[in-house]
Amino acid sequence: MVGRLTRADWDNGGYVGAPAGLAVGPDYVEYGTRNWQTVAELTTVRGGAVLTSTPPRAPGQWFLIHEGTETTSYGSSPAFDVP
Repeated sequence: MVGRLTRADWDNGGYVGAPAGLAVGPDYVEYGTRNWQTVAELTTVRGGAVLTSTPPRAPGQWFLIHEGTETTSYGSSPAFDVP
């Protein structure tokens, strides 16, 4: 799974890559359950990119979650399906 954490660029409009060093947790939920699991603890690299090879355990959905810091707010990605 490859993802990218972005943030709003209020000066120029649109979004830009988040800074390196932010904690991101890929969360997974199996279809038909409400059992959310953070399956890894990742850190963004330049441009807000994250990469993991954590395999899915069953069909479900992945989300990338950033809990926020003193200078960045909470954020999450749209869900993407794992067949």
